[in-house]
Amino acid sequence: MVINRILLYINLNYINIEDKNTQKMKFNKNLKEGILYSNLELKSNTHYVISLNHDPKYSCQNESIIELLKSKYNQNVEVINILSNLAPRELTENIIVLNEKLCQDHMGDEKKFTYIDPRDFNNEIQNSSYINNLFDLLTSKQKKVEIISFLNSPELSYLENDANINLLAPKSSLIGTLDDKILQRKMSIELDIPVPEGFIIENKDDFLDTYLSKYVPYFGKEAYICLPQGQGGSGSDFISSVEDYKNSKIYHGNKFLLLEKLNLKSSITSFGIIANENENIILGITEMIMDGVNYQGNIPVKKKYINEIHHYTKKIANHLGKMGYVGSYNFDFMEGDKIYFTEINPRKGGSTPEIMQTHKITNPNALELLELEYNAFIDHSFNTKTDNYQIPMVPFGVKLAKVKKGYKSKSIDEPFIPESEIFQNGGIGIYDFIPNTKFLTDGKLARVVYVPNKPTSREAIVEKLDQQIEKILK
Repeated sequence: MVINRILLYINLNYINIEDKNTQKMKFNKNLKEGILYSNLELKSNTHYVISLNHDPKYSCQNESIIELLKSKYNQNVEVINILSNLAPRELTENIIVLNEKLCQDHMGDEKKFTYIDPRDFNNEIQNSSYINNLFDLLTSKQKKVEIISFLNSPELSYLENDANINLLAPKSSLIGTLDDKILQRKMSIELDIPVPEGFIIENKDDFLDTYLSKYVPYFGKEAYICLPQGQGGSGSDFISSVEDYKNSKIYHGNKFLLLEKLNLKSSITSFGIIANENENIILGITEMIMDGVNYQGNIPVKKKYINEIHHYTKKIANHLGKMGYVGSYNFDFMEGDKIYFTEINPRKGGSTPEIMQTHKITNPNALELLELEYNAFIDHSFNTKTDNYQIPMVPFGVKLAKVKKGYKSKSIDEPFIPESEIFQNGGIGIYDFIPNTKFLTDGKLARVVYVPNKPTSREAIVEKLDQQIEKILK
């Protein structure tokens, strides 16, 4: 059923991405809007939620929100997934791909992948008449439109100010303040949480003087440098000389941190949600798999650090709650000669889908993670007691299969098993996999999740993940 002329415009210009009979891609005929393709088909008597995600793994986790809103609105609920790249095999309906770079590089029917930074993705959303026409259409038909965003930023502030929209993400003004490693470092020191020794560098000349005369004599040549903003290692590097700095990712940046390179034993992250200054909950603590400064995945944390990480996480979460922060967070720590705080991520983390599953298993009678988050955003309260919630200790491993620019993926024969089944019964699953695609930039091919069904060492979990990744990369 065509709701109005805007939907007609959508259907005429943005055709289905896949014909179920021929299994052949059908791309958008008009690429000027930055829309590579869409198979959006709006229905009457259906409430729509919009999911804005540069990474499809977060779009695959919306079941509990759907059930919650079905009950609230007493009608069918569906999610519209707006992605920055091709959809994985888990997602089949109501998909829009927004990526100007992909549209510029598009030739023929070949599938392609181009990484886009989350803030650049938000900027494309802000400037897309197609996307904003869709927002206008839905707000004219629904009492409220819920928009789930992986990362809020000033580019989406216009959605925060729309009375007809519930933007389910921390406030962009606070994210702009908190997404600053220099501010985070100062805050951690004020809270008496250990941080690596180091210096705030103002510019290139300041680096030369500080590194050679103040850093090297006390800490040696090896150092860690990082920009105030950046995620997944994108704004950081290790150096051991001035020449390394000149060749680093951040040479053209101005203000940055010059920090002691620790004898790193492990990297640890905690995940939780803040509802207000008195209500916050820790939902998971895991160890990160790292390749230098780049995030690769997660495995179970060493139990001896749980109490200490819990203590530091509560301190930071309480502080953020007093600042007015509401929503998901993950805090990063490093294990050296002791535990050091390294970073606040004002957003969901890389292992959020797995934390959702372990929370459900550990606390079967509790509200699910997305319900807690929804209540926090809408009511600024969890609307339930969370004191008896247990931090999940379900063993699992997740690792990203990353590929370099120029890689061409193939199809895989591995059957798709829902992640919930893997966590219930044990086993290994492949998620977010994009088949038959050429990567125009470095990127993530898939996410591999392994849940052992018997006691298994952390090393054996990583080995199992690596074996599966090697198998799908062949």
